[in-house]
Amino acid sequence: RQKAAVIRHQCMVMKELIEDLNLTSRLEYSMQALRMEEVHPAAVLREVAAAFLDDAGEGTLEIEMDPDRQAEGIVLMADRQLLVRALRNLFHNSLRHSEQTDTTVIRLGLREEKRFCRILFADNGIGYSDEMLRQLNGRKSRQPTPKYTGPGIVCRIVQAHGGQTVFGNGAQGGSFCEMRFRKRRKKVSYRDRDNTSLQHYTID
Repeated sequence: RQKAAVIRHQCMVMKELIEDLNLTSRLEYSMQALRMEEVHPAAVLREVAAAFLDDAGEGTLEIEMDPDRQAEGIVLMADRQLLVRALRNLFHNSLRHSEQTDTTVIRLGLREEKRFCRILFADNGIGYSDEMLRQLNGRKSRQPTPKYTGPGIVCRIVQAHGGQTVFGNGAQGGSFCEMRFRKRRKKVSYRDRDNTSLQHYTID
């Protein structure tokens, strides 16, 4: 059973790698139609975290949730499936490159900032190399952006939503990723004083 579980896991990894290759190509050439809908990022974070905890061996993964109370009600217009894919790629990357410790620790956060919301992801892994950070953060590099790595795909997905990503290494070790999205805009209608004309305006 243990060997079968390993084989099954490797098959799932290969399947996701192939799907990531196809997804990245479609996003790069604007062939991926975004299925935009109202998404609660707090719920998505909990869903992905719970799925990885269920699959992890006992004591091998620890997840710390730190959502801002005000951020719990944030709503985004986003492709929910792609947002889940971005988070799953970050999880997989952390699990693959965590230090040789018994437990991989991942910290998730959600913050509200005026018209934007920030999804925060950090781990206790080995961190990114300076060259990788230059590529991921769009600075001058001798090598092109790593399109087909987990973090590279995260960049593509967030950019497709008009958002931004920031990658870095923590002062106490490990790495982090910040995904920044614009919050959903609400359309409000009202009538003028004469009750003859219907006006429209948009608020954040």
